[in-house]
Amino acid sequence: MKKYCLLLVMLLGCATAVMSQDIEQYPLDASTHGMVINKSPAGTRIWCTGVDSAHSVGRGYDYWVTVVGDCTEPYTMAFVIENLDMRFSASGNPCADTLFIYDGLDTSAPVLWYATGSVMMPSVTEIFASPNNAVQALTVRMKVCNDCGPWDYSTGSGFRMVADCRVPCESFTPVLDSIYYK
Repeated sequence: MKKYCLLLVMLLGCATAVMSQDIEQYPLDASTHGMVINKSPAGTRIWCTGVDSAHSVGRGYDYWVTVVGDCTEPYTMAFVIENLDMRFSASGNPCADTLFIYDGLDTSAPVLWYATGSVMMPSVTEIFASPNNAVQALTVRMKVCNDCGPWDYSTGSGFRMVADCRVPCESFTPVLDSIYYK
């Protein structure tokens, strides 16, 4: 009986330790705009919901937040996209939601990735900090144009991504050999 009680106590202790390492969550809105957030050990979730929620995205919406990681070799800071459903422009509407990820501490850093409407460039689910990014910081920015005219938007559910340390895929360079065999 003592063995079972000891096993139960150990399992409860492990469950408590796992539950205490929840992912920190931050909405991308006016309350977090311009913040620099240190990534939590379990990861940090950044999210923005669509037009029908409390944190709605409207005309002129332009907010960003930076997440700094404490990643060590071979790990690199990355955003992992969990959900992406952007509002896109209706026929003739020049405006659409645009989501940017920058390789650094603010929006003056190089753009690593962007999505606008239904277009993602490049089409990936993990965006890694570049090898030149010594501070392991990634900035996410959501922007909706201000001067959209009378057009209506279609509604998307927004985005959700987690900042975490990941091992990037190995890069390779293809080489074409010009030797012909007879």
